[in-house]
Amino acid sequence: MNHSLHTILLCLVLMCSCNATKPHTEQSEFATLYFEKTACFGVCPAFVFEWNPGSDATLVITRPFHDGPLALLELGSYTANTDAKERASWHARIQNDAEIAEYGKLNAVYDNTMVTDLPSTITVIDGHRVTNRYKGPDLSKLYDSLESAMEALKWKPIQ
Repeated sequence: MNHSLHTILLCLVLMCSCNATKPHTEQSEFATLYFEKTACFGVCPAFVFEWNPGSDATLVITRPFHDGPLALLELGSYTANTDAKERASWHARIQNDAEIAEYGKLNAVYDNTMVTDLPSTITVIDGHRVTNRYKGPDLSKLYDSLESAMEALKWKPIQ
């Protein structure tokens, strides 16, 4: 073999071995995670939940929850802090559910403006926004994980 072919092969071997030994690192934090349910003409809760890259999460309730731990909260704004281990655990669960739903490939909007009595569910995960109001994908498992995270946090009113 000639010298230049040896050089190319050596470079390829080194590149492959570097990639093979490089540990896979998970994303440790969300870009801001956003989860909103809008009001309907019925008794559905309406809220905005945001979880920032640090430890802060906020919840603004504009229509009350009727069951579960969040039903104990009055209308208003709340904040919660979490430690890194708790955030990592919820991140992994939510990220897994988003990957199963192929969230990153979903359209930005699923809606029909002629249908008026349905709430919208708006999510933003890792910068991708999906508004799901009418004939959208079944994201119930993802929504359940987001609601479970909300229920697990220790909410304090924002004064």
